[in-house]
Amino acid sequence: GLCQKECKKDAIHVVNGVAVIDYDKCVGCKLCTKVCPRDAISPVATAEEKEKYKAIKKAQAEKAAAAKKAAEEAAAKAAEAEAAAKIEREKKAAEKAKRAAEYAAAHANDPVEAPAAEA
Repeated sequence: GLCQKECKKDAIHVVNGVAVIDYDKCVGCKLCTKVCPRDAISPVATAEEKEKYKAIKKAQAEKAAAAKKAAEEAAAKAAEAEAAAKIEREKKAAEKAKRAAEYAAAHANDPVEAPAAEA
């Protein structure tokens, strides 16, 4: 197969339609995995690759945690701003009600004019 042809170390032989790897000859170049038309060959990760993978996963987890923290902080700030805006609206409504009550109290004894009669 293609994997057998690609292997420069003669570490793969197709036997009864199945690629058999001689791990004593295999150097782990992974060229065979790239050309296998059935994705039947899985590469074995080296210790260095495993460490690199762990580092990538750790960096991804840290980035995700930082993004989550930033989103939580932004949500908290938005909630705080909304609470402050609500308090401000309530203060304005209370001031308006107070002015209306003061006006009503100041003009409670004002004479009321009767509506003009229509002709």
